Amino acid sequence: VLLHETLRIRSLVVNETDLKHEWLRLIDVATANGRFELSQQAIDHLMTTDLKNDPDTHISKAKLLWSLGNENKNKAIDYMKKNVPKTNQNMRMLLGKWLFEKKDLMKSREQISKIKLNSAEGYKLWSQINYDLYQKNHKDVQYLIDSFEASLKGVSLSSSDQLIFTLRILSILFKKGNAKIYQKFREMIKKIPLHVWIIVLPQIIARANSNNTELRELIAELIYNIGVEQPHVVLYSLMVPLKSDLASNSEGKNRQVVASTIFDRLSLLFPTLVEQMNTLANELIRAAVTQWEAWNTQLDLASKAFITRNNPKEMI
Repeated sequence: VLLHETLRIRSLVVNETDLKHEWLRLIDVATANGRFELSQQAIDHLMTTDLKNDPDTHISKAKLLWSLGNENKNKAIDYMKKNVPKTNQNMRMLLGKWLFEKKDLMKSREQISKIKLNSAEGYKLWSQINYDLYQKNHKDVQYLIDSFEASLKGVSLSSSDQLIFTLRILSILFKKGNAKIYQKFREMIKKIPLHVWIIVLPQIIARANSNNTELRELIAELIYNIGVEQPHVVLYSLMVPLKSDLASNSEGKNRQVVASTIFDRLSLLFPTLVEQMNTLANELIRAAVTQWEAWNTQLDLASKAFITRNNPKEMI
């Protein structure tokens, strides 16, 4: 209310056109906080000024209609289509978002596809639309590729939703990856800041046990690149698969081989650090594990190899 009164007073000496952003901000804030009457008063006032034909004024009115409840959502869409030029990028983005919320995925995709995306929010929406379309129609892999590419572009621009993008990227890469997905990842990975992967580094290392050679190589290269920039983080995380006793099975061996290879490559760049980390890990293991526990672990693994997997060589 105070902002509204301040703007009305300032409008006595300053043209509304010069206060356009302040008025639109007032409307958006009031609408977001459920002050619909105040939003309507501000819009009615702007409709008596030179801003009455401004597309942004009509977009704000459409937002108000959308916020008034489900019975007004179609009215909001129709109003915006009628009063805002089809070439307006903000209108297309908002319309695409609303159509997505109404589960009209194809029309939503049509709107967003006509926009030159340059924001994390836009790429997040585009990624989600295409991912949902792929979930409905697994035959069209292009939806999956478009979703993956949008996430790769969005994670570079995002400052607050990076985890959402990285989890989507890893989910597609690990669970639905194919030759085109792997190629797209190789092309774009160099453009993504390496620090965004640190929070999901454990998940990345966990997938180093993949039987897919191409995927395993991608993971190893990504971990190595992170290690070049953040050696402490990577070396510490690699200690678990490197020193694990679970390497007796094929998946454990794959993970241990990847960890060992990266460790050796990083030792060429940071020999002192790698030696110190190795010493620390060995001492921690020695202090934490008693001889009885070590024997018991090995006997348990040996019995599983012989009884469960019927593999005498692995047991020995």
